[in-house]
Amino acid sequence: MSLTDISREFTETTLTEIVKKAGGTMHTSYKFGKTVKKGDSYLSKVFRLSVYGLNEDNGTVEVHLIVKAMPQNMARRAVFRSADFFRNEINFYTHVIPAWERFQKRRSPQRAFKEYPICYVSYCDGENDFIALEDVNVFGYSSPIRQECISLEECLLTMSTLGRFHGVSLAFSELEPEEFEKTCKCLEETYFAEKYRSWYKDFLESALIVARDAIKRTYPATKCETIAENFLQENLYDDLISLVSRKCNQSLRDSHYETLLKTYHESASKIISDLGADPEKALAWSELLKEIKDVGRFGCGMGIESLPMSMLEDDEVKDLDEITVDTKLSDVWNIKPFKDASKRQRIADMFKHAVDLGYLKYDDIYHFKNEAEEPLLYLLGSR
Repeated sequence: MSLTDISREFTETTLTEIVKKAGGTMHTSYKFGKTVKKGDSYLSKVFRLSVYGLNEDNGTVEVHLIVKAMPQNMARRAVFRSADFFRNEINFYTHVIPAWERFQKRRSPQRAFKEYPICYVSYCDGENDFIALEDVNVFGYSSPIRQECISLEECLLTMSTLGRFHGVSLAFSELEPEEFEKTCKCLEETYFAEKYRSWYKDFLESALIVARDAIKRTYPATKCETIAENFLQENLYDDLISLVSRKCNQSLRDSHYETLLKTYHESASKIISDLGADPEKALAWSELLKEIKDVGRFGCGMGIESLPMSMLEDDEVKDLDEITVDTKLSDVWNIKPFKDASKRQRIADMFKHAVDLGYLKYDDIYHFKNEAEEPLLYLLGSR
């Protein structure tokens, strides 16, 4: 494996740039690590790369990276719109995070939000894009197993971190609204926009079939031929409800849901206050509960897509390098109803959780008169 496997723009000069950002002066060597598992990355090629170098005192510098790059298969790039997603992610690391850091430096919090990997280098021209991020595995972190739920401990930690992540943005918005809006313009909607309807529509029809089958076979008394229409809202709580719906099992939600929300709220409130903003104004507990109820359907909206994809076995994942120019998204994400009862249970329980808490009401459900009509939900929230 060579550097050109990443990108023709990823060169020896790039390695030296990485070493310099890590406090060194020049690179001396590099080594590729193990590749990611099939099915864990669609939009990009993912590499583990270790870069070695020297500093001014002739001491050694070692940088461990996760490098994401554009797929070499041009048809794969087109099917997954890789260029759009790369541009947005690179803008996040090169514009949004620096804006956060400047904001926090001006506000001097006791504990600044830094729970994100260092971006060592990136390149974006729509063809040779890549981004090299700090590999946090060296600090003891690891990726969750795609097919499994996370534990209570992991969920609490994630909710706490998510609260801090949102808290910085809420404080930024309250204290420096003009700068906040300027920063927001660096990002674009890459998923749930009207112009992407045709790209996404056929896949959602397949997702609808999988969801209906799961509900029908798990909860037979349910009117499973119908599912709520508009799940998505433009709201920061989308991240929160999506996490709980997709990565927590039903037992964890039943026993610890309020604890998870309180963990999130306390964490967000603390950093909002630390940055000098009013947590009651930015994120009152009563308002949080109201907003979650309003956008709670979003968890099902994301879950109807992500849960089936995450539960695919390795041998069920398409060979992405065989994608051709006439391939559509639904050809690659060609999901079918699950034979495994436990997988159907996870999907059905996600809807049950939303109904039990009043996030999803059968009175809101959209009935389709025939197969030619719109699929269940185009996740744009047009109400």
